[in-house]
Amino acid sequence: MALKLGIDVTIDNSEWQVYLDKVSNLDYDAARMGWIADYNDAYTFLEQYDSADNGNNDTGWENPKYAELLKQSITEQDADARIDLMKQAEAIAMTEFPVAPVYYYTNLSVKKDYVKNMQLDSLGNMYLKYVDINK
Repeated sequence: MALKLGIDVTIDNSEWQVYLDKVSNLDYDAARMGWIADYNDAYTFLEQYDSADNGNNDTGWENPKYAELLKQSITEQDADARIDLMKQAEAIAMTEFPVAPVYYYTNLSVKKDYVKNMQLDSLGNMYLKYVDINK
């Protein structure tokens, strides 16, 4: 079943560097972008939008309250209070965000029951040196 949104779209297929230049200059109406965690913490996703001049913010969106909450979360020593600050920032972003998540990266694998310790890290890498085979 096809869903019709009533939107006329022209696809601009560019060479990679041309595309990156257009995105960094905000020369687009919609663009495909992706981000994966650099480390296991929500901040790695939230900080890319802390200001419009952040090199990872290809949207031009900024919110001073959002940026202030993130700044406070960097120095907060209490883990629960830090998470609360990031949740507050996330709530602002989800209300105003210029991003529409369409799909998420997935990793599929098949293994026998006797293969143990086969896990992916936060970047989707699998290190076979930790795998045990108990047959």
